[in-house]
Amino acid sequence: MSMKVCFVISPAMAIVVLIAMSNPVGATWTPFETFSSVTVGSALDGQNGWSAPGHGTSGSGTAAPAVRGVVDDPEFPGNNVLEYSYDGTGIDHIWRSLGDNNISDGTTSTMYMRFRVPDYALLDGNDSSDFPDMVFSLRPGAVTSSGSRPMGPHLRIQGVDNDNTAVMSVRPSQYDASGSTASDPGWIDLDAPKLDTDTWYNLWFVTNSTTDTFELYIQGGSFASQTQLSYDDGGTVTDIAFRDLENTGGTATLDHIWFRAGANHDGGRMLMDHIFFDKGENLTLPPPVPEPGTVVLAILALIGLIPTGRRPSR
Repeated sequence: MSMKVCFVISPAMAIVVLIAMSNPVGATWTPFETFSSVTVGSALDGQNGWSAPGHGTSGSGTAAPAVRGVVDDPEFPGNNVLEYSYDGTGIDHIWRSLGDNNISDGTTSTMYMRFRVPDYALLDGNDSSDFPDMVFSLRPGAVTSSGSRPMGPHLRIQGVDNDNTAVMSVRPSQYDASGSTASDPGWIDLDAPKLDTDTWYNLWFVTNSTTDTFELYIQGGSFASQTQLSYDDGGTVTDIAFRDLENTGGTATLDHIWFRAGANHDGGRMLMDHIFFDKGENLTLPPPVPEPGTVVLAILALIGLIPTGRRPSR
């Protein structure tokens, strides 16, 4: 008489084993938002503390309604991500309080997130008007009718006309330490390759609120390994100044995360996910979302390693 012993392993279990065995995971990361508790297809406004009312204002006018909802990850089905797109005039905003992740004056903190620029040439075949214009930032206070400033650490990602790629830029402080107006450098492109569409990128903001500067690191696409971002100002600048924060006296607590969508781009989109914080500098990966091909290989490998039966006894 023979007896067959079968072991069943779920994809979820395979993912857990894969993460535990092969990924460098920072032990002190605090999850802030993974969108896992938000239903796919639902609007973000009012969920998990997010404000996404669709009527933020700025000097360029009042924003029209935007799309701010949770969708299925295009590369890893079953993982929820935020889709933020905008088609209107003026500026659109979404924000949320940082809670226990507040960054007070004189401290250092790291924020990690994933982002992805979808292929915008596919929206209507006119990629000169469909490209995204998004800003990620940490800031003191929620958005008000006075506009989007000031910002602490920040990054603008903007599509390139007729190119289906995107560039990254920053805008250092317009004020000196006394609060007097200094010259506005405008948005400065970072010295980095253009971003590919349909590619997930890892992004780290390391915030130093003692010096009111931040460092940016990225990984993904053409950035095969983690790379520090910089710009040229007569020399390589890696410690990037906050924008406008000196106008508050330089002591404001960064207590909100804020995303801004620019105007007149006919629905250019951005996907965002997996927002984590840590006190101090942390350039490791939080518990990551594996790529689907990696998951399949892990499942197959695990199935291959686990016996599915026992030969009949002789």
